[in-house]
Amino acid sequence: KSEWYFTLIERLPGLLLVGFAIFIVLISIGWIFTKRMSEIKKLVILSKMPFINTFVKDFISFSLAQEWSNLFLQGLEMKEVSLLMSNLESSGFMKEIGTQMKRDVLRGISFEEQVSNLAFIHEDLAIIIFSGDAKGKLGEELSFYAKICCEEMIYRMEKYMQFIQPVVFLFVALVILGVYASIMLPLYANMGGILQ
Repeated sequence: KSEWYFTLIERLPGLLLVGFAIFIVLISIGWIFTKRMSEIKKLVILSKMPFINTFVKDFISFSLAQEWSNLFLQGLEMKEVSLLMSNLESSGFMKEIGTQMKRDVLRGISFEEQVSNLAFIHEDLAIIIFSGDAKGKLGEELSFYAKICCEEMIYRMEKYMQFIQPVVFLFVALVILGVYASIMLPLYANMGGILQ
């Protein structure tokens, strides 16, 4: 009756290796598929994925709010901010957002409307921009919002780590137990055959 258990334990290292190989293949396919996409499209996809969508939105909202607050506190206007972002040397999401904002500024679209059209940030960033613009304290409001985003991101990470850490330890323990059993069980079976 317990033969299936011994068979599973003997094959566990191989099954784990196959599972790990499938995981690597899936990650590679995803990387190849998204390699040709723009940074904005990648962010839209990531912001819709379960488990990581809140982290993506937190990080992007924090990054943009922090960057914009620094620029607005230096006295720059929206047109200058979009021009600076679009001329960044790195080809990351900031440059693409800056290029898109530069186009929207030329079309006469307000900053608040531009931000509300970004699907990969929190909706309340547009509200912060509207209230900060109305008060004339946009830089200060964005700086305060960036601090809140950072605190929320850290809180969520700690919360997820409280769940993930025991799961990882359990998985590692099962792998060690499986490897140990796959080595020792055949020895015990042979010893039992010798004693008989």
